[in-house]
Amino acid sequence: MNTHLVEHTVFKPSEQIDRIISLLKQQPFYRQYHFAKGKHLSEHGIWGGQHVLIIEQGSVSIQRVSSGKMMAICEAPNMIGIGELLLNQRFHEVVAETDIVMAYAPYDDFVLFLRENHLWKDICYVLSAHAQVLYSRLANTDSRRAYDIVKTYLIELEFMSPDFRQSIAVWKYLQNLTVLSRSAIMSILSELRNQKCIEMKDGKLIKINRLPDELIAQQVQEKK
Repeated sequence: MNTHLVEHTVFKPSEQIDRIISLLKQQPFYRQYHFAKGKHLSEHGIWGGQHVLIIEQGSVSIQRVSSGKMMAICEAPNMIGIGELLLNQRFHEVVAETDIVMAYAPYDDFVLFLRENHLWKDICYVLSAHAQVLYSRLANTDSRRAYDIVKTYLIELEFMSPDFRQSIAVWKYLQNLTVLSRSAIMSILSELRNQKCIEMKDGKLIKINRLPDELIAQQVQEKK
């Protein structure tokens, strides 16, 4: 069992993302789309080729094609698909979790755009941020302790915008992204509230005050 947790922080290279998107909007291939909450982008021919998605407004979820299991939430401004530019197949679906404004850039056009505008350093920042989240998740969710897993995703949720946090119950967010049962999640959240570690209202996350390394008083089911 993994007993050493990696300190989980969320870093978003907003300056680099904003610079890339600002310059992308000036390109002739840049086309903007609007989608309502719940739309699957593949149904509209947007997702499934060699291109990058640019999320200008709103939030999308990334889900496994095979199971429909949610893998991550991506909130604007952001980009999806940079790390898969050389693949001919997508292994996940993108779904609008809110009304969104987005665009996409074909692979060849995007690479040429990066080269001509000397943006490789900016893209490295974006890729590094994505890799950091994945590393922290893998390191911490490898633990068999349900609390370690909940803690990791609570930190990510607090980083989301207030509008997004108010759009989904905490337990639902955690259940969508993990294999934990609702009862295990609710038990941990209840204990965190009792210890005033987190503040919630109507099931939504308001604030994290502190997240201890150990939830001492817990009677929590361990991940099977």
